[in-house]
This record gives sequence, C-alpha cells and structure tokens, in this order.
Amino acid sequence: MKDQVFNIAEAKMHLSRLIERVERGERIVIARNNRPVAIVSPAKRSAEELLAQIDAVRERIRDLRKGQNVRKRGETWRDLIDEGRRI
Repeated sequence: MKDQVFNIAEAKMHLSRLIERVERGERIVIARNNRPVAIVSPAKRSAEELLAQIDAVRERIRDLRKGQNVRKRGETWRDLIDEGRRI
C-alpha cells in the first residue's frame, strides 16, 4: 500500500483521524509545501503486548462461540475484524 501524503495544515486539521489510521497500521507522510518532512508510522509493540492482545481477542471469540454478545455498544463486526487485523 502506498503511503498517504498530507500537508501540515491538513494533518493538523485531521490529526485524530490520521492517528486512528496509523493505529490500524497505515503510514502517513507529512509534507510542507508538498515536500515530505516526516513519516508517522505505528509504534513497535513488544512481544508481550502482542501476545496479550491476541489472548484477549481469542477470549472474545470463545465468548462469541458460547452465544454471548461481547460487542460493546455501537461496536460492529467490522470493528472486531479490524481489531484482529491490527494485532
């Protein structure tokens, strides 16, 4: 996937949305006058953090298989799928 480029003013205006995209694994390039000056990419996580997240997702899947509704209010199946992809 090609990195998305945003000028500084645009990045400032939409910072929270850009951070959400970075959390999902995307890299964002920040530019000044259309010249790249910075790259925002996901922080590296430790193996322990990744394993803890995987265990949490597995537990939620087990609960779903038991017929329990473990989705948070307003959470969609797409949100659960995206969460699994981020790990």
